Amino acid sequence: GRAENSITYRNNISDNWKYGFTYQTTREDVGLADGLTATLKNGMGASTLYTVMDGLTIGLAYHQNEFDDVNAGVKNIKDG
Repeated sequence: GRAENSITYRNNISDNWKYGFTYQTTREDVGLADGLTATLKNGMGASTLYTVMDGLTIGLAYHQNEFDDVNAGVKNIKDG
């Protein structure tokens, strides 16, 4: 799906090489596993696609968020 509350920039270096950046603002009460929630802040991401030949495109992507207001039952995630 599409990122909510976000600013996205996309561009092409050439016909074969594309890239993009995304910044996502705070999203509250984001659903996690088992019905638990957290606030996600400062989501940042980047991606790139390269078309090797017709029918074959490779890509890389990275995205991160800060977690805040994490429900007490959520394991392996810390605020901040």
